[in-house]
Amino acid sequence: PATVPTLSLPAGVRRATVGRLRVGANWDPEPGAWRRLGIILTNDHRLWVDVVPVDAADAQLKGVPLVHWTGTGAVKLTPAQRAALKAYVAGGGTLVVDAAGGDRAFADAAEAELAATFGTKPGEVGMVLAADDPVYRLAGARIDRFEYRPYLIARGVGKLNAPRVRGIERAGRTGVFFSRDDLTAGCVGQPTDGILGYAPATATAILRNITLTATKNSRQ
Repeated sequence: PATVPTLSLPAGVRRATVGRLRVGANWDPEPGAWRRLGIILTNDHRLWVDVVPVDAADAQLKGVPLVHWTGTGAVKLTPAQRAALKAYVAGGGTLVVDAAGGDRAFADAAEAELAATFGTKPGEVGMVLAADDPVYRLAGARIDRFEYRPYLIARGVGKLNAPRVRGIERAGRTGVFFSRDDLTAGCVGQPTDGILGYAPATATAILRNITLTATKNSRQ
């Protein structure tokens, strides 16, 4: 299992581990993303997250309720890594994957790897989660508006007033969340140009809700 530091937390604050998947040459493109999101989770939702690097291996994924995989550029999983991630999700873990900055090389490659891992086809990975999906309707963390960055809106690609995150369902729950649109850079909270993704507030809210859902329901 991932190693986390000893820490004393105030009463009423939950603690959970988030694994940052070390796959690809640029697996941590925005180190400030989880620092900021962690502060929001602690202040607003009484959840402390220990964010630790993990490899796609059974021993390192054990006990980690949420694993986040992001990056830029083409990526490739080995057969052993695919098997570990498939077993991780089957065992109750949640995997969230997004293309940092909306990088299309990463999005295409990660989608192909998810298809190979979970038995679908590229372009048919899971289903788009509707705006009324439970992950967007959490008590105290409801998301009613989905906004995108101007750089993406200017390109007019797809429906731009609804969420486009895709979900793969396993054992009656969404075990994999996949977004070709950026979430990671959005969690830094800055209106940076050149990003193909959700507006910072929306990106932060989506990854926040996935984290709250995964850490609440995990069997890890």
